Amino acid sequence: MQRGETWVRLDQKDAAAPLAQGARISDGSRLELGEGAEITIRTASYREITIHGPATAEVCSNGDDGVLLSHGRISAFPGTGVRPGVEVWVATPLGVVRYSDAKIDLEVAGSEGDRLTAGAAIGQAEFVPAPGVRIERGAADQRGPPSPFAEVPMKAGVSLVAVRPPTPLVRLMPELVHACSRESDAAAGAAMRVADAAPSDGGSLGERTSAHVRAKRRARAACESARAAALLGPSALEGSLLSELLAADEKRNRLTPLPARR
Repeated sequence: MQRGETWVRLDQKDAAAPLAQGARISDGSRLELGEGAEITIRTASYREITIHGPATAEVCSNGDDGVLLSHGRISAFPGTGVRPGVEVWVATPLGVVRYSDAKIDLEVAGSEGDRLTAGAAIGQAEFVPAPGVRIERGAADQRGPPSPFAEVPMKAGVSLVAVRPPTPLVRLMPELVHACSRESDAAAGAAMRVADAAPSDGGSLGERTSAHVRAKRRARAACESARAAALLGPSALEGSLLSELLAADEKRNRLTPLPARR
């Protein structure tokens, strides 16, 4: 379903072209929606997600069920395209909202993508905050600023509001890209410990494997938050920052290590 003016870019350097009704949208395409516009996309696993304009978003990067949203609003309903263990990731400049089968309404506002309002109903969801983000409302058990990339459960029927002090993109992007690098390094270290036959920090193979899975999820959240923020400005991610992000992505996407030999 499509209503109003929507443009698509296959690459950041491409000119925006009007999106025809019912046209296929390639994975990783950037959508730009005008005021009052609306489009429902269908992911590879047939989940349906509606983007409401004005908005800028990148859809299904790497074929995953997910959206990078720099600003605008997203909504989704449960039941469509749900597969056990497969989550939808909505990455924003303030962090990631993840859900499996829920009614979701999420909006990123502010000229610098510095305010997130998200609500979940008829299911469960969680928020994974980026560095420097404060939860203003919706996490009653939270004391002080949340730890970066620590999972914050979203209570059904309660709106979560997360904010970041307005930060120029020239300062925000390095912070987010460096966080992506740190978390990817941590995930690589966790992978090495899985393969270590006699790890110095101990822990069973199952415990080390679980730690590796958690580290990879944190790294993905960090890197996708950086990519979502990059959509705020056409030249935000260039040169050494782009090289650093690509290297971090490659590191976190390496093959899962073989179990340690007995």
